[in-house]
Amino acid sequence: MCSTCHGPEGDKIGGKNLHTVGARMNQAQIEMFIQNPAPPMPRLFKPYLKGADLQPVQDIAAFLKCWR
Repeated sequence: MCSTCHGPEGDKIGGKNLHTVGARMNQAQIEMFIQNPAPPMPRLFKPYLKGADLQPVQDIAAFLKCWR
């Protein structure tokens, strides 16, 4: 879903390179941004997920945190 806009390497949108997110945000900040993105990024997840429903957001955030 992210690659649709950001591209398969995460660098398709100028100034929004996903490889640098881990240096700019911690895990919790990335999770919050994924759930409550700033426009024009679309909201893909409900803003207040809980329990097992939150796992995909946590997994994406963990990947972005360490992706270089």
